[in-house]
Amino acid sequence: MSMQHQWFRRSNGLTILELVVTLGVVAVLVAVAIPTFTAYYRHESKVECQASVVNFLNAQKMYYLDNQTFYPLRPGQKTNNEGVVVVIGWDPNSRPAPAERYLLPELAMEFKPDSHRGYRIKAVNVQKRDMFNQALFFTLRSNEGFHNDGLTDYEYTFKMFNRQNPTGQPEWSTHGQWMIRNGFWFDIFGCPAWQWAPACPR
Repeated sequence: MSMQHQWFRRSNGLTILELVVTLGVVAVLVAVAIPTFTAYYRHESKVECQASVVNFLNAQKMYYLDNQTFYPLRPGQKTNNEGVVVVIGWDPNSRPAPAERYLLPELAMEFKPDSHRGYRIKAVNVQKRDMFNQALFFTLRSNEGFHNDGLTDYEYTFKMFNRQNPTGQPEWSTHGQWMIRNGFWFDIFGCPAWQWAPACPR
């Protein structure tokens, strides 16, 4: 058999060994690429989520300056200590919520419709002769596993409040000072991450 004839026979396809080696290399590349892509996607989601939270809280701050209360309360609206609550996509089994639920025209902003996140917004505005209590509670619920610890249902909570001395409960008062409790992974309004107790003065 001539060398030319052997060459043409050899070029017709891969041997079993070459095929196994090729598949092995591809498998290694895939095994390396998938965790890298997952980590990158998680990081990008975390950054985008942080930006939306900051945007929302800054919008709430501007809303308060204009209306002396927090959304979802209307200007001048009073409540009891239960306040008023708005939930958006809170139940993981019902996400994403209808698109219009993510629109917050009162704050000139919107959340991105997402199958991974839910939001709970609560505002309190109690103004009585013996009690003053204004507060904003904001909770983000996410199943994105931002902390890579195997848990995929987190709740991060932010609270901003100002309470005046009600009768018989002086320890309940902030003495006219706004206080913040930050249960998020990043600083908010100068309050460090995870600073849930004690509260940070504002």
